[in-house]
Amino acid sequence: MASYHLSATPVQRSKGHSVVAAAAYRAGDELRDERTGQTHDYSRKRGVIEAAIIAPDNAPAWAHDRQELWNHAEAAERQHNGQPAREIRVALPHELTDEQRAELVFDFCRDAFVKNGMIADICIHRPDRHGDDRNEHAHILLTMRKLDGEKFAIRKEREWNSKEALSGWREQWAEYQNRALEKAGFDIRVDHRSYADQGIEREPTTHLGRAASQMERRGERSDRGDINRQAERSNELLAERQELDEAIHSEHERISDPPRDRNDAQDRVRDDVEPFMKAIRTRGAVADIQSADGLRWWQRAALRIVEKTRNLALAFAEKARSYWQSWKPDTNPERGRDDDAGRER
Repeated sequence: MASYHLSATPVQRSKGHSVVAAAAYRAGDELRDERTGQTHDYSRKRGVIEAAIIAPDNAPAWAHDRQELWNHAEAAERQHNGQPAREIRVALPHELTDEQRAELVFDFCRDAFVKNGMIADICIHRPDRHGDDRNEHAHILLTMRKLDGEKFAIRKEREWNSKEALSGWREQWAEYQNRALEKAGFDIRVDHRSYADQGIEREPTTHLGRAASQMERRGERSDRGDINRQAERSNELLAERQELDEAIHSEHERISDPPRDRNDAQDRVRDDVEPFMKAIRTRGAVADIQSADGLRWWQRAALRIVEKTRNLALAFAEKARSYWQSWKPDTNPERGRDDDAGRER
């Protein structure tokens, strides 16, 4: 099933980042950083399907050369803690072909970024050899300034850093992804909204990232991995609670309608009450979370509520079983009819 992911992070000098080094690594290229004098050689890197630069129509020739482009971006950033570029990382639908994924991400970058004056350096990657083989993804390096003739403008475009811009890109990426899936004949869709905004009672997981993924593959626990494991346990609890709610609601509707005869009553015990009791007796997410460490207060409160509901449901089901098994229909067809004197026979 297609998954949604779009994240945006700046390339920050204050953290020792170099956009030239980042571009070399993502493109599997060899580039020289004129600011530091270092050469970054990742030409032996595997897994790069396609790497290309898209620039506005008025862009000079150097904007299409990866080494010159990002050295110009570094030179335009004069502060020691400057941010010469932004990286967008998107997950690509594994259901599509390589050609369809490339068309999708290039169309999106052209319309969302390049038409607004940015230059996009797009690198499409295969999934990591030791990770999820569905993790098709792309890295997009974006310039932070518009072009001013043959050079970058002095002032940055501050609106590109706004929350509103990021929100718009996220929504637009979902639209482009769904359009591509529909065009390819798939009926699956993605949604850029959070579970809460979608009205889904589910705790989201977090993207592991490269470092955490490598730790988990080595059998080592990572902070992000622990967060995801806790979220999965919480979601199992939610699923069990929802199943219990549905069972209680369904059984309430059924027993509010009296049985037609003894056979009907026995059928209800066999078909309704027994599976219901079995469902609420099952162990699972509740037992897992009860034995987990480091629970938040609301998780412990949720456990107590679920346990109380479970006990009430068991008592309710037992009473229903006893009632239906002991119930006997009235076989006297004359009972309740009056004689001529008005006396009941």
